[in-house]
Amino acid sequence: MTPYEKTLKWIKDNTVEFEDSAYLTISNVENHPYPEIMGYMIPTLQKCGEFSLAEKYKNWLLKNKNVDKFWGLFGKSYLFDTAQVYYGLSQFDIDLTDVEHYIINHVNNDGTFKMQYADNIPNDVNILSVSRLPESKYKNIKDLVRNRIQKTDLNNYKKYMLHFYAYIIEGCIELGMKDEALKLYRNLNCKITAYQDVDWNCWVSVAQISKCLFMLNEDINNAKNYVELLIKNQNINGSFYGCNKGGNYKQDQEISWVSKYFVDAYLMYIKTFFYNWNASQSSPDFDRLQFIINNKKDGKLLDYGCGKGRFIEALEEHFYEIYGCELEGNNLTYCKNRFKNIYSCDMLGNVHNMSEKFDTIIVNEVFEHIQNHDIVLKSLKQMLTDDGILIILDKDFNSFDSTIKQPFEDLSISSFTYKIKQIFSNVTFHKINNNFIGWVANDRK
Repeated sequence: MTPYEKTLKWIKDNTVEFEDSAYLTISNVENHPYPEIMGYMIPTLQKCGEFSLAEKYKNWLLKNKNVDKFWGLFGKSYLFDTAQVYYGLSQFDIDLTDVEHYIINHVNNDGTFKMQYADNIPNDVNILSVSRLPESKYKNIKDLVRNRIQKTDLNNYKKYMLHFYAYIIEGCIELGMKDEALKLYRNLNCKITAYQDVDWNCWVSVAQISKCLFMLNEDINNAKNYVELLIKNQNINGSFYGCNKGGNYKQDQEISWVSKYFVDAYLMYIKTFFYNWNASQSSPDFDRLQFIINNKKDGKLLDYGCGKGRFIEALEEHFYEIYGCELEGNNLTYCKNRFKNIYSCDMLGNVHNMSEKFDTIIVNEVFEHIQNHDIVLKSLKQMLTDDGILIILDKDFNSFDSTIKQPFEDLSISSFTYKIKQIFSNVTFHKINNNFIGWVANDRK
């Protein structure tokens, strides 16, 4: 399992499910629900394709409001908690006007916030509360906060825990205040310990700063390094403690909000890798081409994850129409300039602005990078004609040098074969050559 898969499994294992709702526990020790975390976990789950679980969190939150109809721990409503629940619920078609009014009623005319926290929590974490309101409806309120931030001495935040400091950076990014967010980050001088005067890490802070750097598209090497630091400190069950040894932030608890920010940063880590990746332009090897030709169905072909289109070019004479799709980045730009019928796609199997059905879909050296095999397989199946063929080709990691693997690359032959068989009626596995393996799947009767 990849680090991502382990963390997603931990989230599910620490979710208490009912018939049509569910809640996520604070940690493996504190097993009561945490509305704030569930709220901002919902968009993360949706990015992972976990729509059913996101829906259950939504249902639980709607059924379990405080007496005043808002959210917070132990019956007391807070602005930040309510705003994060709002962020999750806003992913659905729900009238949240009353929640929006609750949020804006906590903003003073000078752009500060009415609700005060303990002395160790900066009130400006609520920048991330206001930032989540729709700009079209509440630009005037958001402008109050923007104008006030521009007049604030950003160095004043450095005394606070990095966890809260990172919320402020994220809020500034969402408000479109990139310069202020960058200044806040640079004030740290790349020191990502829990506080500036200690030498221990709060793991959620590391994940948050990594995510913010990816959002800013700045200091990407450090953003990647922070993800890899988290992977090294991930527990075997996919969880993270609050901090490393020597720290005093839930050191012995597996806490849920680290998992949320780790998944966010991890997905951005993969996306950045492919955005800047230049796929090979060399001609594909004979064995893989012959494998496709021997197993294809004549007609229309989709190359899912087409790289720079070398298989499109090599297979043109074998299909009357060829389509390709690729993630946003260098390879997609290259293909669009060279071939017709090229579309953008995501890592959940969605091809944007395309409604075609295909006789053959090929997926070459893609599933080793994908974190959601089941979801992508189902999406690809929906794009096939009734008797269409799915042809998957990938590296045999039993043969390849394991040191060239990226942290997110993983493909177990037995478990992946099992997954395909859960979705397709007919599945065969093939050893193509010393370096590559393949699967052919269809629903033919």
